[in-house]
Amino acid sequence: MVLIEDVWKQYYRSKDKEFALRGINLKLQGGRSYGLLGPNGSGKTTLSRLLVGLLRPTRGIIAVNDTPLDNTGKHPVPVGYVPQTVPYFPGLTGRDLIEFALVAQGYWGRALRLAREEVVELLGIGDLEKKLIWHMSGGQARLLSGAITASVVLNSIFLFGQSFAAQRARGEYELYATLPIGKLTFILATLGASLLVSMVSAWLLLALAVLVFGFKVTVSPILIPVLVLGALSVAGIGLVVGILSRGPGEAAIVTSLLVYVLSYATPVFFPIQSLPPAVQYVVWGLPTTHAALSIHASLAGKAPDLASLLVLLAWAGGLLGFVMYKLDWRLRL
Repeated sequence: MVLIEDVWKQYYRSKDKEFALRGINLKLQGGRSYGLLGPNGSGKTTLSRLLVGLLRPTRGIIAVNDTPLDNTGKHPVPVGYVPQTVPYFPGLTGRDLIEFALVAQGYWGRALRLAREEVVELLGIGDLEKKLIWHMSGGQARLLSGAITASVVLNSIFLFGQSFAAQRARGEYELYATLPIGKLTFILATLGASLLVSMVSAWLLLALAVLVFGFKVTVSPILIPVLVLGALSVAGIGLVVGILSRGPGEAAIVTSLLVYVLSYATPVFFPIQSLPPAVQYVVWGLPTTHAALSIHASLAGKAPDLASLLVLLAWAGGLLGFVMYKLDWRLRL
């Protein structure tokens, strides 16, 4: 039985000093299933964390089978907790993860084996014991989408930023400007040549993942246009850096910093909800976020979100327009 008596919770870092929970009283009987419903900000997550001992109530009592939860480590918490995103080591099997949790509870030797067998039988997951965890829930698609995002999308900033800066430093614009081609043709040709290199990298990664490491991914037919659109949306950032920088050295420094920041802000290996709230708003507006989400959906055999595709299209079109405006093409006498 779970007993909650007059529980209040206040986060001390809160600017307005408001209580996240006020006077909660509950008695949950064993052998039943309960659901916790409420709008955003109503305190569901706070109460859940209090129930598993991750937070300490500001005042009030929480007890499970007469064992108080005080967040001090004096009493073991008799509660199992499965968060929305489960952290794990990629090389673990189902058996490894079960034994890891049991060892943390003090099981060892024969008692560990018997407890693991009891858990497996209770949950009916005998066929998953020897299976790698990342085979079970789209983990492979997430891992592969992260590698492809880094090699194709983020690498586009390097390719285009430094390439354009080097062309300017060598005076190649003046040569191209004398040819009977338009500015847009020149930009698209440069983009196309570099995209071909990136696409080869993406397909090599996909082939290695499936043929060598045994990844089981369902590739959607829309993966190719998603890769192209994602690369173009980010490549525009590199183009802008290449045009505005004063030389290849400066472009290399700026693009390196951009790739570092965007790599951290791209939700591939972690959910975007794990970032600080203020950062989430910024991340949702970045093209790398929507490129990563669209690639992950395509590798999982799903259709990418239309809103993400529109964001990528807006970034690609907007940056291409800016490059067209800023690039000095014909010689000015």
